[in-house]
Formats: sequence, structure tokens, C-alpha cells
Amino acid sequence: IPELFNHKDYVVYTTKMFQHENSDKETPLMFPFILRKNEILIEDYSPITLYSNIVDYSKNTRPILREITIVTDFFADIKQGDDVVHAEIVAESFKGQRLQLSRRFFVPVIFVGNNSAKFLKNFELLTNDDKYIEYRMFNFRRHLQEISNLTNMKERPIKLLKRILQATDLILPALDEETANDITTTVGDLLNTPQIKLINDYETAYSNLLQISGMHNTFYKAGKKNINKHIDEMWNIVSEMEASKLFDEKTIKEMKRFTTDLNIDKIESEKDLIAYYDKVLIQAQPLYDMLDNIVMSLTPEKVYKYSDQFLDVIKKAGYHQINICWLDKNQIGVAKDEFTSKIPADKLKEMAEQNDLVRAEYKLISKSELAGPKVRYMVWVRFNSTDAENEAWEIIKTKLLEDKNNFRIKRTLSIPIASLQKILTTNNR
Repeated sequence: IPELFNHKDYVVYTTKMFQHENSDKETPLMFPFILRKNEILIEDYSPITLYSNIVDYSKNTRPILREITIVTDFFADIKQGDDVVHAEIVAESFKGQRLQLSRRFFVPVIFVGNNSAKFLKNFELLTNDDKYIEYRMFNFRRHLQEISNLTNMKERPIKLLKRILQATDLILPALDEETANDITTTVGDLLNTPQIKLINDYETAYSNLLQISGMHNTFYKAGKKNINKHIDEMWNIVSEMEASKLFDEKTIKEMKRFTTDLNIDKIESEKDLIAYYDKVLIQAQPLYDMLDNIVMSLTPEKVYKYSDQFLDVIKKAGYHQINICWLDKNQIGVAKDEFTSKIPADKLKEMAEQNDLVRAEYKLISKSELAGPKVRYMVWVRFNSTDAENEAWEIIKTKLLEDKNNFRIKRTLSIPIASLQKILTTNNR
């Protein structure tokens, strides 16, 4: 709390245990939490996760158990003498993904209740154009990183398609009309093909069943009757796959075998549930690989090049992606590359400040020094941009701000209030 009254961004240093891959060995790792001047850290605070089979996204939404996440944001006015700070309580996981609204605004959040309405009237993303640009671009770049990861790993192709559409939505005003239409039409049509829709429904149903099975209290509260309804719906998907004649005999046979193994009737104890969870988790990968291959076979090669078009937009505006890591308290290493090597050592701190990076000492390091257990980040920065890059960046900002009033700011509750109340009551919330 005393840090709040310095009115500066600050860092809280904690120690986490790093688990080595394929080993029981653990290494203590200094893990910094970077906080804004009006933020207080609470390390362990999770959103509320519920599951319901009465969530409807459209007329044809399948009645499987679907996840509902409720994120609560907490604030406090803290006074010291005549100085008052309106503080935001921040939860952050080990992986560094903040839960608070300002970091998640550009995902499909629904705002509920008078407190949310009051908050939105003064929300800096809606009242401060610079903050709006900063966080819209922050989320766009985060999607770019996830698209890159999914492309390189060659897995979860449906998630890749969804992330491409979301990234397109965030940067749409800066794309030329032909490119925007090509991406939205191609990816939209792919997600609506019968094979991919059926695969998406099955994978969603399986993923939620796995999550519920991994949470003992949730599993028993849901009850076998409701979970069996969920599994019955998975059988309906398999039947539709077979009737469609769009899947080969081998795929249908594997789907039937796998779905048969999801039977929960023999689960009588927590030990049985743990064994069930481990079994279906291990057995799922070959099926996922098979379904992923079907999706990839339907996806034209150009889809995997869309990220290059996204990158082209921000690189023309002078953005560069750099690798940084924490070397010690108050010291960050910047990996040498074609861009960073041209920055004089005494200008690194200036580069960091211009890009709102954490206040610390910066030094150039070799890429080999990034190896080993370290807290590393890939960040996008602009520095010493050319006139052409600055002009391109101003055009992007102008177009995004023109789009501000159209960017789904006024979110509505897609679940009828009565249904939401029923969901919460059923889950004793």
C-alpha cells in the first residue's frame, strides 16, 4: 500500500518454483509483478467458473454443458492524510495474464449491473483516446503471438481460425478492403463448413467434460444425470458425423470407441474420478490429432499467411518485436538482433520509457543468455522511427479512433436475465 502514495509504476518481486520439463527438479525463480501506480497485487484470486446447458449463442446452439466465467473487479479508495488513491485490486497468475478489466476489455465481455454501468462511464479506455489505442493494440499483439504459437505447433486449428477473426476485428480499420474481405470471408466460411462445425461442437463438449471431471466438487454437484445428458449429446454429434457421409469410416469408428470410453456409470468414488480423468486425458490426443488433421486439410494455405499481413501493417508503422528477460532485481536484458543492435547502450532506457516498459536498468545481451529458467517476454516497441513509419502510425491511430464508436463498446447480455438467474441459482451462487 505505501507504494501507491509514490504515484509511480512499481514492481513487486516474488519467488516462484520453476518445474523443469520431464523432471522432478525445481528451481527458485525470481518472478516480478509489474504494477501500475494505482494497482495493488493479490496473487491468488480466480474468476468464478460455472457450467450450464441452457446457454444459447444462436437458434442452433447445441445443449451441451458450456463454461460461463464471471470476473469480478475490486476497487478501494485508500486515504493517507489528504491524499486519496482509487486503487484497483489486481490478480495475476504465474504466467502473467492479468484478470482485471482494463487488460481484457477487447474480448467479448458482458457488463452486468449498475456498478458496471457507473464504472464504464468513467472507464479510461472510453474517455482517454491514448489508453484506448494502447489496449486495443496490446490485445491485437497478444492475438498475433497466439496465432504464431498455434501455427508453429500445428495444433488446435479451429482455435487458430477464431483467433485470426478476432485479430482481424481489432485491426480491421487499418486493413485495405480487399484484404479484410478476403480474411473474414475465407475464415468465416471455413468455420461454417459442416465438418468443422461438428468437430468444433465435439471438441468443445469433450473439453468441458474434461474440465468438470478434473474438479471433484463440480462433478458431484452436477450429478451423473446431467453429465450423462452431456455425453448423450456427444453421441448425437457422432451420429450426425456418420449420417453426413463427410467423414471416413476410420474416423467414425475412432469417435465411437472414444465416446464409449467416456461412460461415467462406474465412477463411485474420488479415486474412480481421478482414474477416469487420467484415462480420458491420455486417450484424447490421438483423436484430437485425427480431427485436427481434418480441419487442416480443409484450410487453404493462404490462411496461414494472414499473420504476415497483420505483421506488415504494424511493421510499416515502425513496430519491432524484441526479446527481453529479467536478469536480476531492477535489471532487464535486451536480446541483440538487427533492430536492438543499432540502439546505443545509453539509449536503451529511453527506448523502454517511450514504450511504457517497466522502469529498470536495461542492457544488451546475446540471444544465448535468454536460455535457462528466466522470466522472458516478447514485446513490441517503436523507437527512432522514420518519417514514413510515423506517418503510417498516425494513420492507424486515426482509423482506430474513428472506429471507436463502432467497436462493440455497448455490450448487451446475450443470456436472458431470467436464464442467468436460473444458472446462478442452480449453482448456489
